[in-house]
Parts: sequence; C-alpha cells; structure tokens
Amino acid sequence: MDSKERQTQNRLIYKLLLEKPYSRNEIENITGIRINVICWRIHDLLKQSRVAVYKLAKCSITGELVEYLTSDPALFPEDHQMELFNE
Repeated sequence: MDSKERQTQNRLIYKLLLEKPYSRNEIENITGIRINVICWRIHDLLKQSRVAVYKLAKCSITGELVEYLTSDPALFPEDHQMELFNE
C-alpha cells in the first residue's frame, strides 16, 4: 500500500467520523476497508490528535463493548490533565 492510498483512507475515515461517532466495525461496514486497515488508520489519526474516543458502548454489529470514535472537536473529551496540578 502506498502513502497516497493511506492518505485517502485517512481522509475518508476522518470525514466519516465528522458526521457522527462510529465503532471500527461500523466504519468497516460503511467504507468497505478491512478492519485491520481501519485499526491502523485510526491509530494514525489518534496519534495526530485528529480523532478521539467519544464513548464506550455496545457495537451495533458485534454487540461487544467497544470504542466509538469521532473527529468532531466539539465531541472530544475535555482534557483534565492540568487540573492535577491545581490545588
């Protein structure tokens, strides 16, 4: 797989997750991209802080407790890390 295809997949997943949060399996069903590739693309987007875990919930496909992901900054969880130093 070349970097152009990787970038195209990253863009597709990013745009999809702007619409609403999805699980990795839901992303696979919608895009047709294999789950192992989805996991790598999500990994890349998480490292770039372009995607965040929105919630843990039952997947509509597997019924398992999974991460629902979003690329909508309005849905990103608040960062409370600096509050650890405020007394």
